[in-house]
Amino acid sequence: METEKYSDTLSEIKNLMERSSRLTSLSGLSAIAAGVTAIAGSFVASIYTGTGFFEQAKGIMLKETGQGNGNIPFLIILSVIILLTATVTSVYFSSRNAKKQGKPFWDFMSKRVFVNHFIFLLTGGIFCAILIWYGIYFLIVPAMLIFYGLALINISKFTFNETALLGVAEICLGIFSSVVTVYPILLWMIGFGIFHLIFGIFVYFKYDKGPK
Repeated sequence: METEKYSDTLSEIKNLMERSSRLTSLSGLSAIAAGVTAIAGSFVASIYTGTGFFEQAKGIMLKETGQGNGNIPFLIILSVIILLTATVTSVYFSSRNAKKQGKPFWDFMSKRVFVNHFIFLLTGGIFCAILIWYGIYFLIVPAMLIFYGLALINISKFTFNETALLGVAEICLGIFSSVVTVYPILLWMIGFGIFHLIFGIFVYFKYDKGPK
């Protein structure tokens, strides 16, 4: 009895330490919503540009080649809309999850995760803007995937361990897409859409529906 009592106490202390050092209010539904949004955005991009997912869309490396790309402004606006939509849904589901747990959503740990995530996303956004400035369009999707993957790995120590695995998958896909540059819409959809769906479903059933 004494041994069981100490074991239960240690388990409770361990759980309390984990909850205090990690952001446990993140919801799998957030990742699922982000994945659905990205997939929907991919279809919009495919229809607008007239490029099929399995149709080769060769990248344009330099503006000096004389090949203009009128789709870039639309794709930038679409990307911003997708990012804002994913952010709003993520905040909604995560704050709802935090309320269920009886915890404040915007606490010290949330701010820490936001700052560590935002630094990489901002750096990636600036780098993508530089690529657009110089007309190196074919590296934009790889850069998005790689910087996003780095951001996920950076915040994994504050969230779920599985977040790092998602980050590694995004980086690997980003490197692959920097070599195979002819399917940008398909690879973007896989990275930001399908990967998020798989990750979100896993987190939902393991953490949201699983034992607390």
